[in-house]
Amino acid sequence: MTTCVLVADSGAARIYLADSQLTRLDLIQELDNPEGRLMRSELASDRPGMQRKDSGGAHGLGGDNDPHEHASTRFARSLCAQIHKLHQDGKFKDLRIAAAPHFLGLLRQHLDKNCLTSVSKSVDKDLVRADAATIAAQLG
Repeated sequence: MTTCVLVADSGAARIYLADSQLTRLDLIQELDNPEGRLMRSELASDRPGMQRKDSGGAHGLGGDNDPHEHASTRFARSLCAQIHKLHQDGKFKDLRIAAAPHFLGLLRQHLDKNCLTSVSKSVDKDLVRADAATIAAQLG
C-alpha cells in the first residue's frame, strides 16, 4: 500500500510518498507560504476603519477579517487540492498528517470526503522542519 505523508504548518509544507511502514520517505513536493510566517501587523497595513453614527457613537469596520487566518486558510485549501489530485491519480491509499494544531484543523476542514476517509493517522505537531526519521517515528 502506498502512503502519502503531509507535514505542514501555516508557513510551509512537505508531501512525501512512502510504503506503509514509512521505512523510506520520498519527498515529492515542498511548498512555501511566506504570508503564513508574517506577523498580523505585517499583513494588514493599518487598523480597521471607523463608522460614525448620527447619535454620536462609532464602531469599527472590518474587525472580523484576520489577514493571517485568511492566508492560512488559503494555503490549507491549496494543500488539500494537491492531496486530492494525488489521491485521484491513485498515488496513495493511506494518508498520514502531522501539522501544527490550528493548521491541522484547517486541513481537516478543507480535505474532501474521500481524502478524509483515507487518513489513518494525524498528529497535532509541527514537524515541517523535522527530518524523515522523526516524521516516520511520529506517524509510523
